[in-house]
Amino acid sequence: MRYYNLSEGNFKTGKLTENEMWEAFHWLFSDKSVNDSSYKFIFLKSIIDCMDRKDEFDKISFDILFERFTSISWNLVLKYGISQKIKSIGKKATVLEQELQDFLVLNGYDRYVPIEEIDDEKRRKLVFKIKQGCKRYVIGALFGDMKELLYSFSKKEQWIKLNPQMEVFVIKHKNVIESLNYCKWASFYEKINSDETKNHIISLLDKDFEKRKNESIYRTLLAYEFEREMDMSKVNTIELLFMAEDSEENAEIINRNNIEEELFQDYSNMRKYLANPIDLIGKLKRNKGIEV
Repeated sequence: MRYYNLSEGNFKTGKLTENEMWEAFHWLFSDKSVNDSSYKFIFLKSIIDCMDRKDEFDKISFDILFERFTSISWNLVLKYGISQKIKSIGKKATVLEQELQDFLVLNGYDRYVPIEEIDDEKRRKLVFKIKQGCKRYVIGALFGDMKELLYSFSKKEQWIKLNPQMEVFVIKHKNVIESLNYCKWASFYEKINSDETKNHIISLLDKDFEKRKNESIYRTLLAYEFEREMDMSKVNTIELLFMAEDSEENAEIINRNNIEEELFQDYSNMRKYLANPIDLIGKLKRNKGIEV
């Protein structure tokens, strides 16, 4: 089925097990999920950030989602110059990139400005254009990649409605899901962007915000943009495991790439390691011939 072409879709009903919900995310973050652009990563982040902005019918409007989608994308495209799609001869940049870049030119900006400096009316018009251009494929594509479990949607009425079971699951595992989304998002950027882009990002990052050992500059950037104000009281054990990279003992053993690779071998392992991250440290040490 060509999910990206769907005009509407309904989430599957019936009692879901934890296994089924983990398996849906495992599929999304695996190599089986095809990504021509960064849209799915940005849209999932937008949904998670807007889960508390439902209306009286438990729906989240496209206006709300794409307002956040635009805000997330603003710095990535205009400040850091990150390509959002694989470049090839005869293919244009994404609609997202074109709309953002055209916006600056048409409104007389000759340099990057923070989105907060754009007046409300201009911003609303920009969000409308990005919504119109980006909703065509990403909503149905993410719906399909999540095995029709995460949400229902209507492109005509312009809303999504979260599956209550999945909503509870995402809230419970929010830090883990976001970390995995950032890892795959960063990996996608790493594959399609040039060394020149990397150097540009490094020149712009706050020098006090150091790249963590063995971590890609794109993962560092996503942390810089979206995780600096993390509430440590709500950090999940797997995020603490990621942070263990900074310890001298584990510096050469643990990094996000190794963790990601091990987690994605199959979802049963992922669940085991999320329940007890110390097992994952042990596995990574054994892989390097270190006794545990």
